[in-house]
Amino acid sequence: GKPVTFGDLFGADWKTMPVAKAISDALCADLRTRKAARLSENGVEPYPFECPDIAGLPWTLEPGSDPAKVASLLFHLDAYVIGSHAEGPYTGQVDHAVFRDALQPRFKALFGGTMVRIDDL
Repeated sequence: GKPVTFGDLFGADWKTMPVAKAISDALCADLRTRKAARLSENGVEPYPFECPDIAGLPWTLEPGSDPAKVASLLFHLDAYVIGSHAEGPYTGQVDHAVFRDALQPRFKALFGGTMVRIDDL
């Protein structure tokens, strides 16, 4: 089969829909938390970064408490996207509760359960 896109999940105009901002805001908040934790563990003061455009990021569908349902989107960021090369890659996770109502009807039944946080890979 072909990979699922945001256009498939939310419709062709997804970039101009409120769901795009909701996912972007949730991802940015999660990345800030993950980055602050990683830097603090290494004795480095967290510093600001520009949140990446979700349209250009690779992502996967992740199960949660119900292994038969998708509970979150997991974004995969290479080194340099939000930090230095020394920081390495980051992952950012967005709970399906953020976007479930905006899903195309044919996908809604595939999402559910409680998100299980996935640590940086």
